[in-house]
Amino acid sequence: MKTFLSKWFLTRRERYVERMKVKGKCPECRGLGYIITTSPYVSNCLDCYLCEKTGLYTIWEQNK
Repeated sequence: MKTFLSKWFLTRRERYVERMKVKGKCPECRGLGYIITTSPYVSNCLDCYLCEKTGLYTIWEQNK
């Protein structure tokens, strides 16, 4: 049984992915090709492996 918050989060994520699809951008890195982190254990920028550093939605969709 899904809770209210889990339903809300899934709906929000689906809307976000649809917006990024229209823009043609990778939802994970927001079209940048890298992911910005704030961890003291890894570098500040990690290459986005889902879109293969391109930032494109089509490649993200193939690799998800």
